Amino acid sequence: MFDLTGAIPKFLHRLIPNAISDMSKIHIATTDGKQTAYSENEFQSLRMQGCIPDDALYWKPGMAEWQPFSKYEDSAAMASASTSHSSSSRRLKKDPRGITTFLVVMLWLFFGMEIISIVSDSLEIGLLQQAEITDDQAAMNDMRQGLVAIVYLVVFLITGITFLVWQYRACKVSRSLGAHGLKYSPGWAVAYYFIPILCVFRPYQVMRETWQVSLNPRDWDFQPGTPLLGWWWALWLLSGFVSNLGGLGGDSVSEVQAFIFADYCAIASSAIGLPLCIVLITLIRKITAQQMQHIR
Repeated sequence: MFDLTGAIPKFLHRLIPNAISDMSKIHIATTDGKQTAYSENEFQSLRMQGCIPDDALYWKPGMAEWQPFSKYEDSAAMASASTSHSSSSRRLKKDPRGITTFLVVMLWLFFGMEIISIVSDSLEIGLLQQAEITDDQAAMNDMRQGLVAIVYLVVFLITGITFLVWQYRACKVSRSLGAHGLKYSPGWAVAYYFIPILCVFRPYQVMRETWQVSLNPRDWDFQPGTPLLGWWWALWLLSGFVSNLGGLGGDSVSEVQAFIFADYCAIASSAIGLPLCIVLITLIRKITAQQMQHIR
């Protein structure tokens, strides 16, 4: 008598792996009518080598019909991408769109304050150029200029702090997108604005790196820049230079002439600030939009 109780498990033990192997086969049909079944490893190797024509069809168990090979999506790669996306989402604690929207609003407010400052300084120049100035005119001018200066300073500080927060978060997003070999950390990206000499060129390099990563996080070092970066930094440096020039009125001129010279420098600085705001708004919007495409 045969012991079937021992033979059946051995038979199933041999059969099941073969069945599983067949279930994992990927079938390829070429335009010449040839069909071939490959294991997952064989298929991936041929695919990486480009040995499977794009006009071929593929089918594997569980599919309702044959599909073009060009539409093949590696399930393992999709799972890896999904895991990477989930990990990035966890690392990305805050959506960059919120701070970007607030910064854009503040930049437009600052744009408006630049216009108000130009008008107020122009009125002061006109007053100082008069032959005689009454006490009431002087008091009204000082009150107006003082109010404009206070509001201007408040808007400037809020806008500046918001921009630094945006810069910090933009650098954090760059890392959450999987970019490697980045040169500037989020903390240093902010600190460079306050370090002498480095503040002249390093913030531009940080912003350029952020722009490049937003284009392609995995190959960021070979991405091109944008003219917006050059315009933004050139306008920023020029505005600061002209503004500081207003405090260099020499002793050889009268006090009235020194005030007039300072007002002209302030007007020039504010005039430069107008296109500066527009360029910066465009730049940060583009960076955030490009980052969000990768986050999605």
